[in-house]
Amino acid sequence: MEYRRLGKSGLQVSELGFGGHQTGGYRKGKFEVPLQERARIIERSLELGVTYFDTTTGLEAASLSSAFSLLGGKPDHVTVACMYTDYKLNHEIVEGIEDKVRQSIDDNLRHFDPIDVFNLCGNGFRYCRERTVRALDALQEARARGKVRHFGFSTHVMQYALEMIGHHPEFALLMLPFNRVLPRIADKLFPLLLERDVALVGMKVFGARGFFDLGIDPGAYGPGLSVPVAAIRWVLQHEAVACTIPAMNSMAELEENASAPGTPLGAREAALLDDLCTAFEARVRTDPKWYFHRDWTRRLYGEDEVPAEFVPGSFD
Repeated sequence: MEYRRLGKSGLQVSELGFGGHQTGGYRKGKFEVPLQERARIIERSLELGVTYFDTTTGLEAASLSSAFSLLGGKPDHVTVACMYTDYKLNHEIVEGIEDKVRQSIDDNLRHFDPIDVFNLCGNGFRYCRERTVRALDALQEARARGKVRHFGFSTHVMQYALEMIGHHPEFALLMLPFNRVLPRIADKLFPLLLERDVALVGMKVFGARGFFDLGIDPGAYGPGLSVPVAAIRWVLQHEAVACTIPAMNSMAELEENASAPGTPLGAREAALLDDLCTAFEARVRTDPKWYFHRDWTRRLYGEDEVPAEFVPGSFD
């Protein structure tokens, strides 16, 4: 396993992180993978050198905490990220948002104390300076009290990411969808990430699992080729990326994904991803059932190009 610096946090994390979401989502509020099996997969991930574990919901944080308990506790070298998801659901609230952030931190402290990384989930709404300042006040307070070590945010909108990073140097990391079908992110966003020492934690490395539904046979491009391995290697070739966080719900998924770091993207893998990208874009345009993929792709870039003023150095 290879390791990278998680932005200004200074933490070293594995290039392959362990995503919180489970394949197929949830069923009636329960994980599809039994806890004992989940603990076994997590134990193997630790053996393979995985050190970054992402959680989105309280359910995921509780499940990860329980799995670590079965293994004797969370290892000291492991970084766990928790999140306040209702931050996006309460996007109209400004007055009192700091109290909601404090409550979410306290809720997550029941599972991990202190919280290594605490993220604000800002998917899909517009930037509001006053709201962000109030939320950051709560995060700074929590860090001063030893509850939270570092903090970041997530979004599906690049414009939101640009404004958050440009105006608020406190954030150490950004969670954002980044994969082969979203290459413009590197041109538009990465220079600012590198300038501000903010690490990217790449979400949806497999195109929200859409890469597996395109009927493309990786074996046709060369023996032993793998879509997930190629997809991870493509993302990791970018300097601004600290790690990727795919969901891994079986031992086979873990072992396959863990073989990606440490080896550059090959020419045959690049050709596979080129064709996969073409097929993905065609599917998004023509298949109404792929509304989710079309929606987050559209919202990520926005209808217009990023304004010229949102470039490195323009926020000083």
